[in-house]
Amino acid sequence: MASSMACLTMVEAKQEDPVPVRRHLAQAFMLVNQRLSQADALSDNSIAVVVMLTHFERLRGRYFKGLVHLDGLCKMVEMRGGIVQLTRDQPSLGQKVTR
Repeated sequence: MASSMACLTMVEAKQEDPVPVRRHLAQAFMLVNQRLSQADALSDNSIAVVVMLTHFERLRGRYFKGLVHLDGLCKMVEMRGGIVQLTRDQPSLGQKVTR
């Protein structure tokens, strides 16, 4: 939802993220942080959310913020056995990570 709204905001040439975007992002951060402290920290869904957060920051032109997510994503992938293993186990997720 946040990514879709961010794209719309960019089309409308607004600089600041609208309140609904910030609310969805805050909720995404909260949920990811909860997952990272549980057994499903390296689940497909957790990795997919971090991919989305990285992509969101890139869309907004906030590359340095995106690098924080990218660094975490790299660590998650390595803990899952590396990109080759992830792509072998979950081809579509591996493809999303490598974009």
